[in-house]
Amino acid sequence: MPVKNIKNVKKIIVTEFPCDLMERTDDGMGVVVVGHHDYYNLDGKEKMSEWMRGILPKTYKTVGTTDGIKIVKDAGLRGTICNGSLGYVLVLLNSVGMNAQQVALFTAPYRTANGFNLLPENFDRAVSGFAARRLVEDNVWNHQDCYMKPDVDHPKYSEWQKDCYIFSMFESKSNQTSIKGEVGGEAYEFVNQFYPFTKEETFDFLGWDKKVNFKNEVRYIRSSGKLDNLTTEGQAVLDAFKKCMVASASARMQYDKDHQELQVLRWDCGWRQLKKLFEEACPAEFADLKAKFKVLKEKMLPMVYELGFLRK
Repeated sequence: MPVKNIKNVKKIIVTEFPCDLMERTDDGMGVVVVGHHDYYNLDGKEKMSEWMRGILPKTYKTVGTTDGIKIVKDAGLRGTICNGSLGYVLVLLNSVGMNAQQVALFTAPYRTANGFNLLPENFDRAVSGFAARRLVEDNVWNHQDCYMKPDVDHPKYSEWQKDCYIFSMFESKSNQTSIKGEVGGEAYEFVNQFYPFTKEETFDFLGWDKKVNFKNEVRYIRSSGKLDNLTTEGQAVLDAFKKCMVASASARMQYDKDHQELQVLRWDCGWRQLKKLFEEACPAEFADLKAKFKVLKEKMLPMVYELGFLRK
């Protein structure tokens, strides 16, 4: 039989797949519809994981970490650093299924890689993507959902971005630290570019003495102006953090003696270093900080979908 000419037939590509969500009844004898979900692929769309990175410069091997505190240097180290790095973002794959364990922030490169260096050029996108990943909990229905580049022109996006700065400091996978030491005969030092207060402010509210040659310092998230004009919810979290700093100040010296690996006497310590101190030294203020952060998270979660990071 002759073959028909099909060159002018329009090709249809299906990228969305609406589905009913069904569960067994309690008696196990049937199933019921419990909701609806639109599954999709990203054909023709930009992945959020690619959007977060941007164009990265050449990197080189250095020391690395898996928890923000313990630093290693060995032949198996895969995470690398670049000049001007502000930190390292672990972001494995691009789906909800990896959110719980494979998305995190660090100061030093992540030992097993699967991430990228944080730079001024990609800082906003990186913390935005970090928040969009960590806010969504994996379940049987959304496990395979993939993240997309958000609608950055959305009227609410600038507010979302401001809240992401605060979220990135206090989330449970925020492992940015200020540490120094030596490993394998090589000295290292990393500062916490997410620390929100100046060195002078910190010394003042901790009651630390300033030496004659005291020099003020400011970390990137503050010096860049990113903490100017925060939202009400974001500012409440930052204020609660300061209260914890003040309330725990008298216990900090002894806590350092008991937990020397955390190096809590460095002025720009991060959440990974301080949260257990707060829990022990000022439980009421710490509870308030967690409550304020919960309010921020509850505000931000619906925006993951409204801004187009994920489809409902």
